[in-house]
Amino acid sequence: MNPVDLMVLSCDSVSTLEECILAARKACSEYQGRSRIRVWDDNSSDESPNLAERMGCNVVRAPQRRGFPRSANEAIQGSDAPWILLMNADVLLGEDSLDPLLSCLNQDRVLAASPLSLLRDTKTLDMGRCTGRMERGWFRLHQDLWDRGTTGTLYASGGYMAIRRDIFLSLGGFDPIFSPGYWEDVDFCYRAWKRGWRTLFQPLSSVLHCKGQTFNVLYPKATLDELKARNRFLFMWMNLSRPFLLQHLSWLPWKLAKAAVMRKKGFLRAFYGAGMLLSAALPRRSRESSHWQLNDREIRNLLDPGSRT
Repeated sequence: MNPVDLMVLSCDSVSTLEECILAARKACSEYQGRSRIRVWDDNSSDESPNLAERMGCNVVRAPQRRGFPRSANEAIQGSDAPWILLMNADVLLGEDSLDPLLSCLNQDRVLAASPLSLLRDTKTLDMGRCTGRMERGWFRLHQDLWDRGTTGTLYASGGYMAIRRDIFLSLGGFDPIFSPGYWEDVDFCYRAWKRGWRTLFQPLSSVLHCKGQTFNVLYPKATLDELKARNRFLFMWMNLSRPFLLQHLSWLPWKLAKAAVMRKKGFLRAFYGAGMLLSAALPRRSRESSHWQLNDREIRNLLDPGSRT
């Protein structure tokens, strides 16, 4: 098995970081190849980087807060391992998870792999296999608890994503336009699917996600909801092929009018915020579309053949 770096992205994570590192160490002890744990600290204001150093981890301290997409890109760029397991500091890696997860990266045209993610109660699904569908002009993600072996999935969460470093970098990594975070992982994997690179879901590997211990400690809920909506707009505008994009645009006036009537100011601010970034988003779409090998319907049919949307 290839060497792997477990790259833990941390920002004000003192409440979860120690447990994250301890779980990662147990998983590394079971891995058949060489592994190491590195911590990329995004200019924390708490004791988390000092804690990681006391635990013997290699810690890189960012001089200023960069947000998830930029931090992840810089962390992966700074590694020399061919395989990376990107992890948030609120994720507990299963003890026997590395070998089955990373073995996915040996398969043909596989860029990334995603484990089964459960919440801390070990019963509630956080993320399983993922598909995407257009519903009333809105690109929606759907999860299911797939247990019939390794299969394709729309994306791997940046909070627990195994990737091939060389392909990640060649595709440009996460797009900073999504900073400080949300939808950059969907965007990256969807761009890869369109270029013919697959992401797999591996149910034999698992993580526990202490949800709400990353962005939720940095931003209020209303801000996060607005950020998610803004970045979903950007994702659709940059990635959807013409038929799906036209479906989105045909529904958009109705959605905006409804938001105005119902006084959903966060949604309207999200649309405005995405619009302010349109001049940056459209050149990205133009550059990326020249590499597309699959369209939206072809990707949907690969991952969700029963869907008609």
